[in-house]
Amino acid sequence: MPVNLNTLLNSTPVSPPHSQFHPSHSQGPSAIELANLLSPAVDSHRALPKQAHHQQQYSEHDEQQEDDDEHKQFREALQALPLTQPATHTLPVAAFNRSRPPRAAKLASYQRPVPFTSFSYDDHRLIRTGKHQFESLRPFSVPQNLVGFDLSHRIDRAVFRDESIDEGIDGLLISLIGFLDKADPKERLDLCRGVFSASLITWRGVLTKLCASVYETAGEGGGGGGGWTKEVMMVDGTVYMIDGPKTAEEQGGSSAQQTYYGHSYESLLTNPSGFEDVNTNTQWVSVVKSNLNGNRLILGGEVDCIDPNAFNHHRHQLAHNSDQPSETVPIDQFIEIKTSIMPASDRDHWNLYRFKMLKFWLQSYLLGVPKIHVGLRDRSGIVRGRRTI
Repeated sequence: MPVNLNTLLNSTPVSPPHSQFHPSHSQGPSAIELANLLSPAVDSHRALPKQAHHQQQYSEHDEQQEDDDEHKQFREALQALPLTQPATHTLPVAAFNRSRPPRAAKLASYQRPVPFTSFSYDDHRLIRTGKHQFESLRPFSVPQNLVGFDLSHRIDRAVFRDESIDEGIDGLLISLIGFLDKADPKERLDLCRGVFSASLITWRGVLTKLCASVYETAGEGGGGGGGWTKEVMMVDGTVYMIDGPKTAEEQGGSSAQQTYYGHSYESLLTNPSGFEDVNTNTQWVSVVKSNLNGNRLILGGEVDCIDPNAFNHHRHQLAHNSDQPSETVPIDQFIEIKTSIMPASDRDHWNLYRFKMLKFWLQSYLLGVPKIHVGLRDRSGIVRGRRTI
């Protein structure tokens, strides 16, 4: 399958400017520090608030001329960079499929992930770090009226995040900067070395697709085989990877209603006070470190909810130690919530375990999530059962 490296390898190493960050005195670095760390090419006169004496000193014409000069210098510096030529690689046929028998391979060594920070996307998709990083954290709570619940409930009131906005890897990088900025000064240097020595920084979902590729074959129901595109950049020895444009097969996936069923079920099980209107802007993202065959990884992945006892303990600690560095949530308290059609035949059972359960497990394993709760529904969106894996 083709891996298209053109886009990011031919671009400046700047994080996409679309994600929104909610600044505060208690959250991460200042605007200037953030600009310098994330994007040395950011125009400080244009992108950051001007000081009062600057506003008096320069006229609009002077500012425009200064901007033009800086843009020209930036373009000249960019053109002088020795960029690696883009390359397209084709992976061999998957070893695990029906057209080629399995062959022996050396087992991969994957270290159990260790969480070290997190962040939240709030209702308006603003990035929340520091003491606000747990704003979107939710507890696991199973209601009594679960079976028989209509997952299309209040679908007309749902708020969906704008998929046209290219968030890139902004949230993950901003959370890392906030983590290092708030670290104990005595430990900060070692922590910086740990982050900057990572071989790969990416989202958990990106790595899930890469790992699942070996099991995908064309011609099997739900198995995929249509390929994918990733955008990759290497900066100072660290590879940054995000999903590229979706393939035709990826764009033709689940319907909007089926997608809503999953969000509806998650809302039902993560709000102890009862069902709340779906807002897909809201997410709590855990940032973990791991090691794959000697390569240090930093992954960011959404966690649907955590054990209710751990949630209450964590909220209690935050309430009584608001000025202290926030503790990480233990990884053994993470819970993943999924939905699937209740199998009614042997073929349905085979598809469930061959495709869906495989991806459920892989997605959870990469982030270290120990428990998966699966809601089973019929084709009309009515919950018929549940199981915990």
